[in-house]
Amino acid sequence: MELSRIAIEKPGQLGSLFMADAPTLKQLTANIEPLVDNFPQRISPSTEGMREQAALYSELLNVDNRKIRLASSAYFFSLFPEEFIRETFFYFDLQKMLMIGTGNPHVDYPLPYFWDSLTLLLRDTDLQTLPLLLLNGSPRELEILATSGPVNSLEYQRSNIKKLILERRYLAAIEAINQYLLDDTSPDQVDYYGRVSLMLAALAGELQMDELVNSQSFAAFDAEFKAWFIQRFGG
Repeated sequence: MELSRIAIEKPGQLGSLFMADAPTLKQLTANIEPLVDNFPQRISPSTEGMREQAALYSELLNVDNRKIRLASSAYFFSLFPEEFIRETFFYFDLQKMLMIGTGNPHVDYPLPYFWDSLTLLLRDTDLQTLPLLLLNGSPRELEILATSGPVNSLEYQRSNIKKLILERRYLAAIEAINQYLLDDTSPDQVDYYGRVSLMLAALAGELQMDELVNSQSFAAFDAEFKAWFIQRFGG
C-alpha cells in the first residue's frame, strides 16, 4: 500500500530506481572523506542553491544514463531473474512521466508529451498511481472517495471522473465529464476535459476521425495537441 502511494506498483519498478552500482559509487566517492557524525547543518545551515541545477546530481538522476549503467552492471544481472530485469528496463522510461510538470531543475533530458504519456499508461499498462498523478490526483483522494457516498460538489465529480478513468471505464468517464461540464463552464475546465474526453473516446474506439478533425470544437485546441492526436489515433 505504501509503495503504491509513490507509484511503485510492480516489482520491476523497484529495479528501475537503480542509480549506480558499487564500482560506480566507489569511483564517485574515491576522494571524499566519510561523514562520521550526525550533526544536521554542520556542513552548512543554508539551503541556498539547493534548487539549482547540479551537474553530478543531474548525471545520477538522468533516466537514460541510469539505464545504461544498469545494462553494464554484472552484479545486478547476477542477482535477479530475467523476467524482473525485462520489467525493470520497461519501467525506466515510465519514470520520465513522473517528472512532467514538476519543474525539477535536475532534469536534463527531454520529457514525454503529457497527453501521450497518459494515453500510453491507460492503454498499455494496468497501473493506477502514475496515471492518477498525471490526472492531478492522489491515492488518498480516491481512498476518501471510496468511503464517501455521492456528494453534490464539483470536487466529488472530479474525483469520480479520475476513478472511472483508472478503471478504464472510458464511456462512463465521458458521461461523467459531460455532466460535470454542465456545472462548471469555466474555459480552462472546458478545454482540459474536452481533451480528456477526446482521448477517452479514442481509447474506447468511439471516434469518427474524419468528422472530428473538421469540427469546430477540435479546431479550438492548440496545434501541438491536434497534431499529436491525429498522429496517435489517426490510424
